[in-house]
Amino acid sequence: MEKALVKSEFDRDMDETVNMVMQTMMMAMMLFFLIPMLPVAQAAQRYYDSQQFIGESESRILHATQYPQHIVIDHPWVGAYIVNNGPDIAYLKINSDASTQYPLGVYETLTFDRLGAQNRIYAIYYQCDGGKTAEIEVIGQY
Repeated sequence: MEKALVKSEFDRDMDETVNMVMQTMMMAMMLFFLIPMLPVAQAAQRYYDSQQFIGESESRILHATQYPQHIVIDHPWVGAYIVNNGPDIAYLKINSDASTQYPLGVYETLTFDRLGAQNRIYAIYYQCDGGKTAEIEVIGQY
């Protein structure tokens, strides 16, 4: 005569508890190995984003005076073509007032290419010498 094996309620609860503990341990181990990879994944995403080029351009006319001014760009640019239409020399900085200053003579041009760089062009700072003015034409690509 065969006996039917029937699990007691205790055994069923114990099996369920063991399964939950195993799942929790698996999740903890996955987090233990994945969390150190997060900065690498974030850096890869930043690099990927910096490589994206939509193919649109945006044109702006800036009126430089002796007072420091700046524009903030809504869609950061991967490149910019800048022309000083005069009548005086202008000074430009890209992304920060503390960055390198570029003098731009009358009818001179500057070209900036940030394709592949982590920081795109998101701001332009500009001004002229005291009592001078300049009209600066800027064409940015994003």
